[in-house]
Amino acid sequence: VDYRPVEGTRFYLGYEVDPNREISGTTANGDHRGSVIVGAERDAGDGLTLFAENTYDLFGARRSLTSAYGVSYTPGEVWTYSADLEFGRVTDTNDPDFDRAAISLGLRYDDGEGQSGDARLEYRVEDEVGAITRDRRTWAFVGKYGYQVSEDWRFLASLEALVSDSDQSS
Repeated sequence: VDYRPVEGTRFYLGYEVDPNREISGTTANGDHRGSVIVGAERDAGDGLTLFAENTYDLFGARRSLTSAYGVSYTPGEVWTYSADLEFGRVTDTNDPDFDRAAISLGLRYDDGEGQSGDARLEYRVEDEVGAITRDRRTWAFVGKYGYQVSEDWRFLASLEALVSDSDQSS
């Protein structure tokens, strides 16, 4: 659901299902039943856009409330820069709870003539509440590039990398 009361302001409500769930016939297997997302976005002018979003994962074994805040800056026609902060707690019925905090930086290029690319780097910290057995530090990178060679052909490339470290495993 998307509501835009005035130009440059958007409120939204959504339901997201985990894309890794297995579906057998008409039955979805797994204990994760999706998340509810509530957010707002505001055009602050001069190419600056602000957003705030809450994600409620209430339906699985690992329940969480995550809040994200971010800003994007589009100084011209082709480049967009972004930065996001994320905070939350995961309540796990089978294991101890843990807090999560992340910061990410992004860059997007789109020349409007068939060439585009984007990159995002994220650093995430997860700390177990009351102990250190599930503490984890993670770096993630996602990069994508696309080029429209002709009307019938397109070149696509992507790279995803993740380095995660804890006293349990890496």
